[in-house]
Amino acid sequence: MISPLLFGILSTLLIYYIFDFINGRPKNFPPGPIRIPFFGSYLFLIFKTLKDVPIELAEWSKKYKSNVTSLFLGPYKNIILHDYQTIQMLTRNEFDGRPDGFIIKLRAFGKRLGIFFTDGDFWLEQRRFALRHMRDFGFGRRSEKLENIIEFEIKEMIKHIENNHYMFKAPHFFAPGFVNLLVSILTGTTLDQNQRNYLEEIGFHSLLFQKNASPLGGFIGIFPWVRFFAPNVSGYHGSKNGNDKLIEFVQDLIENRKKLRHKEETEGFIDVYLQELENREKVNKASFTHEQLTLTCVDFLLPTSSCVEMSLSLLIQRLIHHPDVQDKMFDEIKSVVGTGRLPTLNDRPSLLYCEATLREGMRIDTPINLGVGRETTTDIIIQGYDIPKGTLVFANLWQMHHDEILWKDPFTFRPERFLTGDGKRLCKDMTLPFGLGRRVCAGETFARNGMFMFLVGLVQNFKFTVPPGALLPDLSDRANSALLTNCQEFIVQCEPRI
Repeated sequence: MISPLLFGILSTLLIYYIFDFINGRPKNFPPGPIRIPFFGSYLFLIFKTLKDVPIELAEWSKKYKSNVTSLFLGPYKNIILHDYQTIQMLTRNEFDGRPDGFIIKLRAFGKRLGIFFTDGDFWLEQRRFALRHMRDFGFGRRSEKLENIIEFEIKEMIKHIENNHYMFKAPHFFAPGFVNLLVSILTGTTLDQNQRNYLEEIGFHSLLFQKNASPLGGFIGIFPWVRFFAPNVSGYHGSKNGNDKLIEFVQDLIENRKKLRHKEETEGFIDVYLQELENREKVNKASFTHEQLTLTCVDFLLPTSSCVEMSLSLLIQRLIHHPDVQDKMFDEIKSVVGTGRLPTLNDRPSLLYCEATLREGMRIDTPINLGVGRETTTDIIIQGYDIPKGTLVFANLWQMHHDEILWKDPFTFRPERFLTGDGKRLCKDMTLPFGLGRRVCAGETFARNGMFMFLVGLVQNFKFTVPPGALLPDLSDRANSALLTNCQEFIVQCEPRI
């Protein structure tokens, strides 16, 4: 039995600990909600909203009258950058670090592997190697082979629509085309069209991972053990099952290349990496491994099979609501390209309104609202606040893309904002859908080219609407709190243009 004196001492110490924890913040740290033991300030966020975290964080910026605010996820220090000028600081190398969370290791055999979620010299070496050699196969630059594949995939999309009563189901309708483009870069060949359902399944599992992963880490990032008691609610099952399918897909590609490749000739990035593995085994340099090859490919497959398909799908929802924008796009395509051939990347500089429409789509429906978390690699000062080394940093890109100072009418879908008054030139693009700095999405050029060509090729041939009797898509039905902004599956009715 505890004596009254001992009980009083323990109670006093507990109260002191709780009081000190709530009020104890790093000196001169950005403002934000108080933190409570175990949970930090995360509960104050999720009790307000589970669906619109970026919007709630934008309210914090107003409440605390600061473009830099703080959020504690359990014991982990986080800061949020809220405006364009402050977000530009992420171009500095001090923000190149990545957090080392549970989900990050879950997707990488319990290690830190790949390119997107590693840092330091390992990241620099692997990123440099991957981009240098993937460019040789068309990644991030003009490639006749890749552009021929794009044209073929557009024709297959058109054929699929015509053979399915002029309808398609978004978002996974777009997955086969984009996945095949990446497979061509990785292996030198593409998968057959009779595997379309399989490729759509890859898109489904990629999106499954994105939907279940929180950009802030979520409860499972604070308490990994919660997966044993609430595997579905915590997002564990969705994240793991989605990622396992991507790993399986990539490992099949790698095993196939081991059987088919010729050491004298490389047909894709996987061949190059396998050759490098053999060369480095002789000098015992372990930074290149089969697991690292797998995760590097998965890192490129994940956004290719989810982000671009969802961005196009969200844009098509906007176009269904704005048939006038579709008509303007078609008129421009007809004037520049005609209807006797598909558009090519050579036409892109002249298709200004189409380009503006794609930019507006990624502004108003920002793909990754909070970006991908960074970690400070040294102590740093931001807007007068002292930010310790090891602090996680997020950019509220949703807020920046809906800033009335930058955009005047940010909640209006208006592609003309990206054109000069006479419509003859594109304005400076202030959007950051792919991030910025050295951590900018490595596939930005690849994604922009593919999205543009698929969108323009379909608009040239069809007008998007909804099936008879169906309601227009609900533009408010956006899941903004997942790693990737997403919506539910929906059916698109296509009216032939030509």
